[in-house]
Amino acid sequence: MLTRNRKSRLYCGPLNWLALLIAIAITQVDAQPQAPRVDLNSPAELFKLFIQSPPTITNMQFRMSWPGREAKFPPRFYLAAWQENAYFIQEFSSLSELLSTETGTNAIQITAKYGNKFWQINGRHRALYQWEDRGIPTERTNANVISQLSGRVKLQRALNFGIEHADLASLRWKGDEFRYTNYDGSQTIIGTLKRDDKDRASQLILYYEARTIDFAKPRTFNWMLEYNYATNSLPSYLPERIARFAYDPTGKKVLLDEITFLNIALGSAPLPPTAFDPERYLLPGLSKTFSVSNNLVVYNESGQVKELLNPKDPRILQVKRMEQRGTYYKIIALLTAIPVILLFIRIRSQKRKTNQKPET
Repeated sequence: MLTRNRKSRLYCGPLNWLALLIAIAITQVDAQPQAPRVDLNSPAELFKLFIQSPPTITNMQFRMSWPGREAKFPPRFYLAAWQENAYFIQEFSSLSELLSTETGTNAIQITAKYGNKFWQINGRHRALYQWEDRGIPTERTNANVISQLSGRVKLQRALNFGIEHADLASLRWKGDEFRYTNYDGSQTIIGTLKRDDKDRASQLILYYEARTIDFAKPRTFNWMLEYNYATNSLPSYLPERIARFAYDPTGKKVLLDEITFLNIALGSAPLPPTAFDPERYLLPGLSKTFSVSNNLVVYNESGQVKELLNPKDPRILQVKRMEQRGTYYKIIALLTAIPVILLFIRIRSQKRKTNQKPET
């Protein structure tokens, strides 16, 4: 009996071993340091989510201004809408023009995209340019195409809350930082978000690095975005005003420009295709339609060539201009070097003749 009791105390069955292992594992997990929990509903986290994955926006009105330089760069006002794979943005010269129209007839320019189709209406004479992206690189160098694509830059700055040169819904946050490189590797952006005492986005420190054939070394820029919520009528986690600063050689902040949001209306469902249809903005008897179909040619409604662009047209893709300037620099360097080389050859030839003269 005594022997049997001693064995029963020392014996551990499978269930007892399993319970023991679970207890040890729990103890070890509890002993490890835990990462701080992130409140996904905090204003700063909602702000980052908005940039990373913008919701459908049915109506966004904002103002771009350049304080201290209004005489040369007057303020511009914009009306825009955005949803996945579609957007439009209208530009106005005054707030009254923005608020007085729903059809865009007063707009200086309208740029839009729906699926893989782009279009732009230039000026109040209502000339419509259309282009379908078929994935052909040479078509993307057409001046009108570049103008259409560049029209979204202002929308990018607004929806990315001051971060330009980054495609919409392309930034990915790691904590309060991000690193972005565009499709061809020519631009890299690094951003660090700062929070205020209400856990809102208060500043964004930006480092830009641009690499082009015009410069032997990458060019770098350091900017700071300040977010203001003073009289915010927008969702509480979104700033009403964005001020962009650079730094002079003494380290002093210099205000470059500002974006002020007048309205941001979010939608629960995507907008209908008609919202992105150019027909709603055309004026009878005034509008002309042109189709961009290859790198230098624009066709009118009847299929006839309307415009044969000059390859040196200043509207051509900036990279092309850079390549041209790079070629010019090489030619100038060569023309400068030739006289120097000829002079060197001449001097050396004269020295040889002097050395070959017979002694008297």
